Amino acid sequence: MYDYHLHSHFSGDCSEQMEETIKEAIRKGGKQLCFTDHLDYDYPTTEIQFEFDPHGFSQAFEILKEKYKDQILLQKGIEMGLQTHIVEECLSFNQTFKPEFVLCSFHVADKKDMYNGDYYRDKTPEQAWDVYFDEMLETLEAFKDYSVVGHLDIPKRYDASVKAVPFSYYKEKVVQVLKRIIGDERGIEVNMSGLRSDLKETLPSREIIELYHELGGKIITIGSDAHNRNEIYSHFYETLGVLDDIGFESFTIYNKRIPEQVSIKRTLADR
Repeated sequence: MYDYHLHSHFSGDCSEQMEETIKEAIRKGGKQLCFTDHLDYDYPTTEIQFEFDPHGFSQAFEILKEKYKDQILLQKGIEMGLQTHIVEECLSFNQTFKPEFVLCSFHVADKKDMYNGDYYRDKTPEQAWDVYFDEMLETLEAFKDYSVVGHLDIPKRYDASVKAVPFSYYKEKVVQVLKRIIGDERGIEVNMSGLRSDLKETLPSREIIELYHELGGKIITIGSDAHNRNEIYSHFYETLGVLDDIGFESFTIYNKRIPEQVSIKRTLADR
């Protein structure tokens, strides 16, 4: 099993110790873990502090990577919360931190927080999708130093009326974003956290994953978005089955920012 989206106590919204997560992954027979702790510059609220200690993380990570090198492969990643006006700061961070995998996420749009609901208060459900995808596209046209875009349709996670908007309404905006990602030879993740919530579906939805496949997208990672050790690898094989059904032959892992493809059918057969 492989997990390319998980958090440790270096994220502002997580208290799980990195080593405990690694031990649980080994117990479950996992092959890889990529830690993607949060970095969100200019986060609009103080309810959660998404600051990040790159030195402390790197120091702890390298010790544990060496300690468990014969049992599991650990990857040094980052979940970078992007906004249009912080592109230069994010580029500068990557140059210094040198992550092996960059998960590009959009937790904020219109400089407002989605998690606490601020983003939705002055918008119709349709406007919430419009502003979000317009800002994402603008940002991705300026920022290229990433591996995949995380939970691409995240606005549905925090607002039921937004989730209820038919996909047909915002499909063309999704097409524009996916074409930008594919054209830049980047990818998307399948985030499994929605399967553990009332959403009961992945982020992005199957409709978007199918659209990505139709447009020729090849790079696709799988991440639990775990904030505690028990959530790692959750729904991994179930998600592989969905990708296989859609028509993907492989999913993606990374080696020092270089994508590598892993056979879905072989992985399912070897479980």
